[in-house]
Amino acid sequence: MLRPLALLVAGLMVVTCISRPSPAPPGTATLTAGVPECTSVLIAGQHRRCSIRATLRNGTDTPFIVDRAGFRLQGLGVPAEAPSVAAPDELPRTELAPGQEASGLVTFDLPVGRRYDQLTWFGHGAIAARRPLAEIFAVGAPKLSATSFSVTVDAAAAETTDPSPALSRARDAAVASLRASLPAAWTAATRGLGRLTVVERDAGIPIKVHATGGTSVHRSGGALIGQEIAIYVAEPDGRVISPGEILSTGLHELGHIWCCFGAGTADAHWDKVQDDGRTLGLNRYGLMNSPIRCNVQPDGSRICPDRFSDRELGALGFTDPPPLPPDPCVAEADELGARVAQLDRSLDIVKSTLDDVRAELALRQRELAAYDRYRASGVPPALYAQYQTTFTRYRETADREAAAVAAFNQIVRERNGVLERYRPLAARCLSPGGS
Repeated sequence: MLRPLALLVAGLMVVTCISRPSPAPPGTATLTAGVPECTSVLIAGQHRRCSIRATLRNGTDTPFIVDRAGFRLQGLGVPAEAPSVAAPDELPRTELAPGQEASGLVTFDLPVGRRYDQLTWFGHGAIAARRPLAEIFAVGAPKLSATSFSVTVDAAAAETTDPSPALSRARDAAVASLRASLPAAWTAATRGLGRLTVVERDAGIPIKVHATGGTSVHRSGGALIGQEIAIYVAEPDGRVISPGEILSTGLHELGHIWCCFGAGTADAHWDKVQDDGRTLGLNRYGLMNSPIRCNVQPDGSRICPDRFSDRELGALGFTDPPPLPPDPCVAEADELGARVAQLDRSLDIVKSTLDDVRAELALRQRELAAYDRYRASGVPPALYAQYQTTFTRYRETADREAAAVAAFNQIVRERNGVLERYRPLAARCLSPGGS
């Protein structure tokens, strides 16, 4: 006796609930059908690939041939659908002896929005079987999971007949950068909990990069089947966006697939910024604020967060995520900032000493000036020892001033060197003012 075929579609796990028919009259073929399961991507922009586990039993007294080509999915006021020729053949052509059954997945590419109510099979001759589905099956737009989904990243069609060459180059660079960086960036942003795959077509969500200025956006609903993301390489005022900012923008727009809706939100963003602690650097505020809280660099570019906060991961469907580790940039910046403050205190001390020495030096200069009257004739012998003592005191004080100036300048040079290392770190990971 043939065993039922136990088959799976690659990359698709199907859990079915078999609807068992009542005993069939003798001399017929009987069909059972599981619950349709669909992949989370759109095929050719408006179809979904859905599979049904079908079991066909030969209740006749003669063998017959069974294959997937005989199956049809019947709809409510819509044309019957034949199995997809592009899907793997999960029910190969085979001869079914009396009393035997064959089982496998039958896969269809179904238009989004249509409804189906039964699976049928028409065999050779007059043999046929019909099985109503457990319930009417409506083909909806795919629902994505932040745990694992796919994207395409492509250049959008030009908005003008003559796009700016600079913006066209920025668009092409952004497409290449997003394709290369998004998978690792998504995993890092979700603390290792999510997986994103960049594919060439039939993705869970398409990303279109525009060679013009505009506001990047996540779109869904209305006349649009599924979802899409539009990323602009420049702001409406024409400022070209840096690659790092493009990546943060991509993560932000992808986050809109699941966030942020309901209480505590406004226009799909948080209505209040939440600070999770300065040790997290720019990631202390998360990614889903409007606008994204970025640090402006001296050249006008921006460095932006690249990790989701705890509340954002909850909105994405992740429970009990691992804690976000401190940003080492903050610790390094704090260490250098503390050194600058220490050197500033040393400068205050040396400056106070230098002021005292210069006050004393002014006194010695006045004492020495009393002997200027003797420049032409020379200091009288009776006053010479006193003059020598006064001059020696002046020279000693001048030497002390020179030493204090050298110490002050050395501290200034060290402070400037530390400050040169501190500033780019603070600009990258600390809020304005170093907080």
